[in-house]
Amino acid sequence: MHSAPIAQREQEDTSAGNCAPVVVFGFNRPDALLNTLQALERCDGASETDVFVMLDGPRGPADIEKCSAVKAIATAYTGAFKSYSVQCRNENRGLALALREGVTTLICRFGRIIVLEDDHIVASDFLNYMNQSLAFYQDVPEVGSISAFSLPLNISQQYDNYFHPRSTSWGWATWVDRWQQCDWKLQPSSLREYLSLWFKSRKAGQDVFRMYRHNAKGRINSWSIVWTMFHIRRGWKVSYPCRSRLVNEGFGDDATHCKGENPYKVSLDTAHKKQFTLDPNVRFEPSNLRTINVHYSNLTKLRFKLGLTS
Repeated sequence: MHSAPIAQREQEDTSAGNCAPVVVFGFNRPDALLNTLQALERCDGASETDVFVMLDGPRGPADIEKCSAVKAIATAYTGAFKSYSVQCRNENRGLALALREGVTTLICRFGRIIVLEDDHIVASDFLNYMNQSLAFYQDVPEVGSISAFSLPLNISQQYDNYFHPRSTSWGWATWVDRWQQCDWKLQPSSLREYLSLWFKSRKAGQDVFRMYRHNAKGRINSWSIVWTMFHIRRGWKVSYPCRSRLVNEGFGDDATHCKGENPYKVSLDTAHKKQFTLDPNVRFEPSNLRTINVHYSNLTKLRFKLGLTS
């Protein structure tokens, strides 16, 4: 598939009435959820954005008090959004299932969605970037999703974004036609397809296929790795900002999935841009892939575990 010519793809206005809804998933960290909501409220376009908070229930008695505190903060929050609603579950679904169900419900209603979790802190131009990207690439089928997070990419170029085959769970957006295509039980049908997926996944990072195998064997429970592998299978590309519009502050001993120290530390971009210049030529730049994939290499991960990285 080829991208539409530049002349046919103009960036749309993201003023009132043209903002995608935002869903925020929370669980048992009240302070983290409050920080995420406050950062989102400071964004340009927040007052024109429908915000949905979806809270998972406690896994057991140890979570009841914290989940109750999260519910209290979420239901009492009075942010200046276009609309604001909270859905609380009494039972625990787990993030993988809760997110898939929540995103499916909302994306079928609105046609597109921006997704956050309760440890994401966004830049003030986060909504500008996400909404402009959703509009710009909506009719470009080879773009599977939009990322707000980016690892450091110190390049000087005319566009504010680049492309990578790896999707992200740290602040992202997509459209209903892409989301509904995803095969959540993705399994290679033959040895040839298995080897093909392994080979293609190398372009997304050395760790991708390993995580996919661990998920298939039940060692981890990740919606995100299946979403990434489906991108790779379909040849989709993910649009990333050259400067990160999001940081993940959820690493720590109390985290569900992100234990320990954050290996992907970035600085939140503070440019507060009103308009982004997005690349109409949807392709991978080899030098960008090499720069980003260093962070996902086995050697980098080993150095981090050994405390050898700065």
